Amino acid sequence: MVLAKKYRLYKKDDFRRMYHKSSRRVSWKYGVVMYRKNNAPQSCFAFVVSVKVSKKSAVRNLLKRRTSEWIRKNLGRIRAGYDMAFVFSKNAAEAKPAIFFQDLEAFFQSIRMIL
Repeated sequence: MVLAKKYRLYKKDDFRRMYHKSSRRVSWKYGVVMYRKNNAPQSCFAFVVSVKVSKKSAVRNLLKRRTSEWIRKNLGRIRAGYDMAFVFSKNAAEAKPAIFFQDLEAFFQSIRMIL
């Protein structure tokens, strides 16, 4: 299933705010995550996978689907009221799904976004 539209960042202004205004940037094993408070009842997410990661769109889309699916399944546990943008690096494309999900869980715990 797909992450519902109310949980996604998709407007140009949303991305501009993430890149330019008081957002925190945290590096992790598979790229960079930017997040900031949004004063909304739910958290919103965006996934950025550059052509530099993989020239194959299937691989780029797979990364987005994996991450959004994990987030969709764990929405009840993720702290509400934040905008988050995931910018993936090359090694994310090579990660096995089980290890990727474990690292994603550990990352959310490290930035204290899991309740």
